[in-house]
Parts: sequence; C-alpha cells; structure tokens
Amino acid sequence: MNRDHQTCPRCSAGLAGHPPEPPWCPACEWNLARYDRFAVASEWGNRQLDRLAHRVAFGLDGLTFRRLSGAPDARRGGRAGRGLLLVLCALVAALGPAALLGGGWLIAAGPGATPYLGLALVLLAVVLRPRLRRGRPDWFWEVPREAAPAFYALLERTAAATGAPMPAVVGFSATVNASAGHWGRYRYLDIGLPLWAALPAQPRVALLAHEFGHFVNHDVRDRRLVATARRTLATLADTVGRTLLRVFGPFALPVVLPLNAALALLLVLGQRDGQRAEYLADRLAADAAGGPAVGALLTLLLVGEELIPALRAIRGRAARPEDWRTAGVQALRNGGDLRLREQRSLRTEASLLATHPPVGRRLRMAAAHPAGRAPAVVLGEAEAERIDAELAPWYDRLRARAAEAAYI
Repeated sequence: MNRDHQTCPRCSAGLAGHPPEPPWCPACEWNLARYDRFAVASEWGNRQLDRLAHRVAFGLDGLTFRRLSGAPDARRGGRAGRGLLLVLCALVAALGPAALLGGGWLIAAGPGATPYLGLALVLLAVVLRPRLRRGRPDWFWEVPREAAPAFYALLERTAAATGAPMPAVVGFSATVNASAGHWGRYRYLDIGLPLWAALPAQPRVALLAHEFGHFVNHDVRDRRLVATARRTLATLADTVGRTLLRVFGPFALPVVLPLNAALALLLVLGQRDGQRAEYLADRLAADAAGGPAVGALLTLLLVGEELIPALRAIRGRAARPEDWRTAGVQALRNGGDLRLREQRSLRTEASLLATHPPVGRRLRMAAAHPAGRAPAVVLGEAEAERIDAELAPWYDRLRARAAEAAYI
C-alpha cells in the first residue's frame, strides 16, 4: 500500500475508509477483505481466530455469490454440506434418548456404583429434553384475518405468486426486521412494523415475498431436527462443559473442546446453507415484486440503523405510517455514499455465523435479476393506504412502544 494511504496500489484510484478502519479501493475493491477489529465484533474470543474466521467467511461469501449468481435454480445447491449437517444433527439429537435408555439400563442392571453413573445419564437426558414453545411470544402482535381483510388478500396473492402456503399465524413486532418459520407445527410470519411502515408500496410486496420464500426454499435452519441438535450441543457446551471445567479444571478440556468444536461446526454448516436460502428467497421476491422493489428493500436494510434516529429527528416518536416513510427517506439521505456502504457491508457482515449474506452481496444478486420482467403482484398506493388504515390498532401499539423506547 502507498505510504500516503490515498491511492490504490493496484489501480491507482482513490481509497475509501476513515481511520482506524483499513482503507479499500472502491474501484477494484483491493483490501476490502481485510479484517477490521474495530467494526467486526469478536465471535470466537480470540483475535487470531476472529481474523482467520473472517478471512474464511469473506472467501466463502464470494464463492457462494459467484456460484448462485449464474445458477437458474439454487434449491438443489449445497447438497453435500446440507447432508453433512443433517447427519451431524441426527447424531446429536440422539444423545438425549441414548442417555435416557443407557442410564435406565445401568440403574436397573448395573452392579456396585454403576447405578450412580446411570442416574447421572438420566439427569443428563432430562437436561437435554426437547422444549416445546408454548403460546405466542410477548413481542408478537397477532393480526386476525377478520380485522385486516385487505392485508390478508395481499398475503394470499403473494403466497400464490411464490408457491408458498399461507402461515397459520401472522403478526407484527416492533423491530426493523422480519422473519418466517415454524412454532411447533404452525407456520408463522412476523413482520417488523417499523420496516413495513417505512417501505413504499411495492417493496412491501418484496418483503412479504422474501419471507414466504422461506416456506419453499428448503431452509434447513427451521427444521426441528436442526433446532434440537443446536439446543442439545449448546446445552452440553455451556452447562455440562462449564460444570466439568469447574470440577476437573484443565483435565476436562479433552471433553469440552470437542463439544465446542462440534457446536461451531453445526452452526457454521447451518448458517452457510442458510445463506443459500436467503439468496433464493430474494430471487422469489424479485419474481413476485420485481427486481427494483427488492433493490429498494435491501437498500433500506443497508441503512436500517439510521431509521429510528431519523424518526426521532423528524417527528419525535409519533410512529404514524407517514412518519416512518418520511424517516425511511431521511435514513437513505443520512446513509451517505450508498455504494461505499454496500462495499463496506461485504467486510463488516462477513461471518461464519451470520444468518444472512452481507446486504451488499444481496444487492448485487438482485441487480443481476433479469430486467423487464413484470412483477406478479402489484400493490398500488390506494391499496397500501387501505391496508394501513386496517392496521391502525397495531400502529397504536407501535406508537406506545416507541414512547417507551422498548425496541431501541
């Protein structure tokens, strides 16, 4: 790198980035992969491990992007990693039942002190037992069909366009986010009301279509087997591993380290396959709402942390739909150079444990979507206003939550 840190040694273009972050070249993206310890949170508890993990994650992000950007259908991609993940999850999920059966047998048939070992295995099985979700979370505001017929009509059109089933439970939360998945046997759709309110009409369709995409894109992260295995290993590594270290000290490391390594492998495999699912969900959203609508959605997500401060500056915390839309426009203005922000996200959001690809890569994937294709679902301004009128009670809840600043 040049001593003055002003020009790129590869293409001589001016560099971007403000100290102490490592500079990069906006033209050829030289040095963009470099780890920034000031902007990237530690995930592994060791700077050298964090640096190595970031380098691997950045490379895998690029590999996944290049592999999927030219693939017409990404549903069947990553079979080897997904197969390894499911095998690992099946083995881990079997630990609890195996401990229960083995412990019961030792208690019943074992001589001498063996029953005590059996009792310990039974207690371990109790600790690892499956835990079913009961009821709705407190942060989830369910929307009944009869209270919002126009909103549900839009949901049904979008579900049909993506080939997804309708969720059994639909509702809002006070977050700048959205999610879809399963609570037990029931599909749910959770839409962050601030994000929904800040979006123009057509990007709202893109948001819904993206979430519906998770019902059809074979996202392994939402499978009960994967969730059970993740919870089992996390319990073993945290509760059991911590107890062993407290009792046996360094002599417990031969047991504790493999547990933590297995948990890390399970998380990495699940999240990397999840990135494929996110790209596919974006692709389904582009088919349903149009590529520009997906681009607008992702651009707002790129500056999402500016949304709530922009609302405060404009209207305090009134949190009416029109205030959120104004705040969305202001957040984009406050975001500075969006192209540099997009590039920087490739560095700061590169992680082996990330649930989503960097927003910058998702924007590039959306830009590669075939242009000129008419969206399957169109939401006009009049219909969007009618939906907002139906959702007035939920906006009132958001206004109350904003007054408490509980979502910040």
